[in-house]
Amino acid sequence: MEATIISSPAMIRDGLAHHKAGRLVEAAAIYELVLQTDPRHADAYHLLGLVAHQRGEHQAAVDNIEQAIGLNANLAVYHGNLGVALRALRRPGDAVAALRRAAELDGTSADIALNLGNAHIDLGEYEDAIAAFRRTVELDPQKPQAWTGLGEALRIERDLEESRRCHQRAIAIAPQLPDAHHNIGLTERDRGDSDEAIACFLRAVSLRPEFIEAHVALANLYEDIHDFPRAGASYDRALRVAPDFTAARFNRALALLRQGELAAGWDAYESRWRHNNKPRLFSQPLWDGSLARDKTVLIYSEQGIGDEVMFASCFPEVIERA
Repeated sequence: MEATIISSPAMIRDGLAHHKAGRLVEAAAIYELVLQTDPRHADAYHLLGLVAHQRGEHQAAVDNIEQAIGLNANLAVYHGNLGVALRALRRPGDAVAALRRAAELDGTSADIALNLGNAHIDLGEYEDAIAAFRRTVELDPQKPQAWTGLGEALRIERDLEESRRCHQRAIAIAPQLPDAHHNIGLTERDRGDSDEAIACFLRAVSLRPEFIEAHVALANLYEDIHDFPRAGASYDRALRVAPDFTAARFNRALALLRQGELAAGWDAYESRWRHNNKPRLFSQPLWDGSLARDKTVLIYSEQGIGDEVMFASCFPEVIERA
């Protein structure tokens, strides 16, 4: 029996073939084998990091890519992909730092500029995001994600007309891109064109039925125009996609109350505890509204002063029961 030693470049090529075909387990096994024979192989660490990111193992991705950078700190692609993994870990500040370093090493990469813009959006740094997206479309005018990212940042900065033009450019390049239709819908809503905004949101969810943000945006807009039945139906669709999305569940409760469906509305309103409030905890049981003439009922403020004033009108009914 003869043992054959395969060179690292050949093994990396084999790993990449598996990787590009989506065979991540096989690709990772080859990259790990490379590291067994060459523990200082930066590309193998980097590629292992990409596999981990694709598997949703973002901390492992960061760890491996940082190992690659420790061995070779001068490759923009390493820093760029580190930034992507850090964004996935919800560490936007660190992501911006990594992507800025990547841009310093390679100022001609549209992908790096695009990811930098997205990381600035995560941080709420919209002027920096606009600059990064503008750089992206200079480098690659056919990148629709950059146009719609630029349009969204401009919308937030209240430049609605240019925002609209950017989203239209994105749609012209990629008519089937759901994010572009959703984002132009937000711009049309802010411009006051509810009909056009509704059409945009409907187009977004037709392209991506599981697009929960578009379902919620559509529901919110229906509420704004007092079309509560359609608002409730849109919230229901959002909750079928993501049953634990508490903002949709809470807003659905408000829509039911506005329609006068009080029993269902108040029942659904209990979701507020998971949405934006935490109840105060007492050793005594929560009152269920039943007669309690020999008991004392404690009422405490829960939300804003407007709710306190409104619900103070119910105090006499509570006093009759306790």
